[in-house]
Amino acid sequence: MKIAYLSHTEWYLRNFRLSWMKSLMSRGYTVYGVIQKKEAENYLENEGIPVIRYPIERKSVNPIHEIITILSLYRIFKKLRPTILHTFLHKPNLYGTIAGRLAHIPIIINHIPGLGYIYTEQNGVKVKLYRFVTSRLYRYCFKYADKVIFHNEDDLNEFVHLTNNRDKFMVIKGTGVNVEFFSPDKVPQARKRIVRASLGVSTNDIVITMTGRLIWHKGIYELVEAARMIHSKYENVTFLIVGWSDSGNPGSVSHRFIEDVGRCGYIKFLGKRENIRDILAITDIYVLPSYREGLPKGVLEAMAMGIPVVTTDVPGCREVVIDGVNGYLVPPFDSKKLAEALEKLILDEELRLRMGSIGRERVLSEFSEGIVINAIHSLYEELLDKHRQ
Repeated sequence: MKIAYLSHTEWYLRNFRLSWMKSLMSRGYTVYGVIQKKEAENYLENEGIPVIRYPIERKSVNPIHEIITILSLYRIFKKLRPTILHTFLHKPNLYGTIAGRLAHIPIIINHIPGLGYIYTEQNGVKVKLYRFVTSRLYRYCFKYADKVIFHNEDDLNEFVHLTNNRDKFMVIKGTGVNVEFFSPDKVPQARKRIVRASLGVSTNDIVITMTGRLIWHKGIYELVEAARMIHSKYENVTFLIVGWSDSGNPGSVSHRFIEDVGRCGYIKFLGKRENIRDILAITDIYVLPSYREGLPKGVLEAMAMGIPVVTTDVPGCREVVIDGVNGYLVPPFDSKKLAEALEKLILDEELRLRMGSIGRERVLSEFSEGIVINAIHSLYEELLDKHRQ
């Protein structure tokens, strides 16, 4: 049986869905990755996952380009004839559903892992127009989707008015974390010393880390301001910001800002890294002052590594961090409150260890990769049973 996973980038499927795809293959499914043409990483193919490429531009609003994308997907689906089409993110959800419907794919699943820029940005005529058009298209597509998956109830409630069938909507808690890999006992002390030295971090420094794309909606500005407040009182604290400037996102942080801030020395922008576990292994506190999330994978990976988390009291983040238990929730846009929460953890090692331990237990019981993959597999079986009837 064929399943097609549709996204705009190979990076997305690799970073968030690879474990799902490999697990499904181990259960006898044939899984294809359908991704944009211009990428040439070949990572999925190296993992044994066949890839089909199609033309799509994330930022394009040119009707001709968008029609070409839909027609290309239609031709792909007509030839491939998958039983299940699982789409991710706004454009693939919308265009994939239209093309999948035309190609008579039996089962179509839309996946909205987060609302994205057009729903989190409240200002600007252009953004409001995009949001209006996207919502109207979703209203149409939800008629033909067999299931629509969200990562939290708040996001689900943003869209529920667009359908007459609430039963189509469901929440699955994120992508799941590989708790065997992201485990505090997997990185030896010798390796930690090497990582610290390679990053120019002193042995005695307290390390505060953030991972993710460098877009303003992740709270980059607030984090930098909070870091300045912390540094004025504690010079033995280093901030590591791991991620890249996403040029495809209108809210991307500029390279000039990164260069200017990075000159201070105590805030280190590390760019895109593959060794996330190594960096988390030397981290004392994880921080994510985001304005809104689906369910933040970086936070869950940090929790799995036994690290306390300071994040914002917003959808997605409040689902994983319990204030005062495995970390702290602070108001969004508030650098002062962010700094105060970080300071509590900086001053209390015992508190850090206790909160970190509780966080790992929380991931093991609710957010592990195995739990999420089983939920996805059960959903596929349920939809297949309905299709056979």
